[in-house]
Amino acid sequence: DLDQHEVMLDDRVIPLTVKEFKILHELIQQPNRVFSRDELLNLVWGEEVALGEHNLDVHIHSLRRKIESHPGRPKLIVTVRGVGYKLKTD
Repeated sequence: DLDQHEVMLDDRVIPLTVKEFKILHELIQQPNRVFSRDELLNLVWGEEVALGEHNLDVHIHSLRRKIESHPGRPKLIVTVRGVGYKLKTD
């Protein structure tokens, strides 16, 4: 729910940080599309902010812990090695 800034999972609200919500929002807009780390960094933090890819990886890890059944074996937010991340819907 973009207006309420809420994510629901199994009829419960999942509390996300602003950055986690923005990452998930970008991934949801184009499911199954692979976003490079640089692209996600620019979309979420803006091009004028110089952050390393590790910062994004930490937020992805935290987001997975909140929305994945098995965060160590993610099925929703998957890593495409050497490229970035995608929201898998199939």
